[in-house]
Amino acid sequence: MISLPDSKKLIIYDGHCVLCDYWVRLLLRHDKKEVFYFTELQSETGKSLQKYFGLENQKVDSIILYIPKKAYYLKSTAFFEIIKSLPWYFYGALIFAILPPAITDKMYTIIAKNRYRWFGRKASCGYIDASLIHRFI
Repeated sequence: MISLPDSKKLIIYDGHCVLCDYWVRLLLRHDKKEVFYFTELQSETGKSLQKYFGLENQKVDSIILYIPKKAYYLKSTAFFEIIKSLPWYFYGALIFAILPPAITDKMYTIIAKNRYRWFGRKASCGYIDASLIHRFI
């Protein structure tokens, strides 16, 4: 198991997804308190965490937000939990949190299933600035 301070959160994302890459870069720019750390679903850490969460036999088509010693979240719930840790100007996205999770997860699933077609697929992880490399596990 990885060791993260209790005050940090780990986002496990699809390293081949252009939309996911954009989202990670956006978070890196706006997460001034360095709350979030990152790893790819395809990495050894990502695979071992999926196994730890009991998700290894499922096709995970979602980001996973892991909060040490607390919980892990998938799909729209992960998205809303991430938004809550960002600056106030992102809170507008929380308007969708008033909808039932069945609806927001369905919306998330539609985007996730079409993400490569709509946004593209990368062969590998993109370039990360050396000053941010410590945020990746």
